[in-house]
Amino acid sequence: MVNVKKFVIHEIEKEKNVNEGFGQFSTSLNDVNDNIIDLITKLDKGFTKDERVVRTEFEDKYSFVFQDELKNYIDNQSDKVFFSFTKNSLTEMVKIIQNIPFATGGYFVYSVYKVNNKTYIGVFIVRDSEGVIFNKGVKGRYTVNTTMVINIEKLAMACRILIDGVVKGEDRYLHLTQPRKGTVSDYFSETWIGSKLVEKSISDTNSFLELIKKVDLPIDPETRKIYNIDSFREDMLKYIEGNGGVIRLTDIGMRFWENDEYLIDIVEDYNFNISNEFKASSSIKFLRKYEVSYGKIKVSFSVGDINSGHISIEDDDKIIIESKQLRSKFDKLNLLDSDENI
Repeated sequence: MVNVKKFVIHEIEKEKNVNEGFGQFSTSLNDVNDNIIDLITKLDKGFTKDERVVRTEFEDKYSFVFQDELKNYIDNQSDKVFFSFTKNSLTEMVKIIQNIPFATGGYFVYSVYKVNNKTYIGVFIVRDSEGVIFNKGVKGRYTVNTTMVINIEKLAMACRILIDGVVKGEDRYLHLTQPRKGTVSDYFSETWIGSKLVEKSISDTNSFLELIKKVDLPIDPETRKIYNIDSFREDMLKYIEGNGGVIRLTDIGMRFWENDEYLIDIVEDYNFNISNEFKASSSIKFLRKYEVSYGKIKVSFSVGDINSGHISIEDDDKIIIESKQLRSKFDKLNLLDSDENI
């Protein structure tokens, strides 16, 4: 359930290949109603599913109007200061895109809202497009007309800032849509917001390895039975390697659980600091299964089992396996109390 605390919409009017742009400002914050709650619910949901979303922090080496105004609000948290933050930051955006011919305007939705016990400041940019509607005319025939519609399912650009993360100086409190390579949209993330878009593939990969420990094992499409853990890890690794080492949470959710929101929901529920799309680091090999055997003894394990300490190699030709579950199964065999020769 989304709890909307503050809300306002401003607009920038600017067409592609035109340098001039204008800000159209609301005169005050909106009174929150069911329509606004429904809008923010849909915008936040669309944002969390967007594969462009990365998690990072503010760049603090330079001064940015957006950050200065935001911090003023966090220190005060009044309606008046929030409105000033929205208006002053949008004025700065107008100045920025004047010099970017390919940049276009749109509606800037600002909101303070709470979801999953976390309070965010969100800025969502949506644009209108021409749609078609059918109207029944006076002669009983349907006519085709055009109208302008707002596509809230597909965000142009967006960000949300975890307020507690800023206050406490935590990592990755800034979540935002990262521009595709070769596009001009970096003015949003780098010039306006001032984000620190550094490479975080190692951190993301480690979070992913922790994330899949929370999942329910899916159905193996070949056997139509629930995967065993080793086969699941192997197939997961093959799928990631088949995508050039790129991990997209929505694609993996659809591939293994037939639900593109499956992993996204776990990320939100457990507050994992992980981007929706990233290049896997070499630690993804922890998913790979290894097997060694000698005589009748066979041991299967992953690199992760060794790094976690579940399996350790001693200097005196000993391999130690630490597992309560495995010991419990061994005890049920009653081998230690048996006089039988095996």
